[in-house]
Amino acid sequence: MKCIILAGGKGWRLDSNPDRIPKPLTKIGDIPIIEHIMNIYNHFDFKNFILCLGFKGELFKKYFKNYYNKYDMLIHLKTKDYYYLNDNDIRDWHIALVDTGLNTATGSRIKKVKDYIGNETFCMTYGDGLINLDINDLVKFHKSHGKLVTVTTVQPRGGYGVVEISNNNQIINFQEKPINQGTYVNAGYMIVEPEALDYIEDDENEWWEQDTLPKLVKENQVMAYKHKGDFKSLDSPKDKIEIEEMWNNGNAFWKF
Repeated sequence: MKCIILAGGKGWRLDSNPDRIPKPLTKIGDIPIIEHIMNIYNHFDFKNFILCLGFKGELFKKYFKNYYNKYDMLIHLKTKDYYYLNDNDIRDWHIALVDTGLNTATGSRIKKVKDYIGNETFCMTYGDGLINLDINDLVKFHKSHGKLVTVTTVQPRGGYGVVEISNNNQIINFQEKPINQGTYVNAGYMIVEPEALDYIEDDENEWWEQDTLPKLVKENQVMAYKHKGDFKSLDSPKDKIEIEEMWNNGNAFWKF
């Protein structure tokens, strides 16, 4: 099953500097967050990726083209043979890096890689979300209901701590950023049938979230997979600091 990763956005919320790198190439530890996401899929034996590129897409091509540069080498100058000395963890991945346009909306980006997807069910996510999701269980759930799309959902934590106050103004309970009970948000990590692409208009302005999914919802073709574990997206400089701290402190919940 192929995995589409939407990696063409400009990422203004994370960095307003026009010389910035694309958000999915932001490093967490010594590898970009998009590689962390690919490693999540890899753990469940998904190895075929399609990256929908846009803003500075050439940097993704450069990164994966030069992927081997991180490994030590042994070179025999006379025979021109060379070997990588510590390459046991090199992934057996096939990666299609596809330019889907600088200002193309997310749904239209997906439609532009239709020929690479073929007539088969595919995974899809964004280039900035980390999760401890069992992808195989997600696929099993998707196959069980027969609808065109499954969206992984999570319950968000509130933005502020909740304080319970007595009649005499004494704090009697404090809960730091509680989960909003009954509310779910889209965590990405979707399973999609190829027929869903027929709902996307043939232009560059169709947003998957605002345009395509509502059409599919109206026809009862979208199911929610309720993820009970952890999820964190890279949306702001504060998120980057928090994710890096998790990684550096050995608390990376997305590392299987």
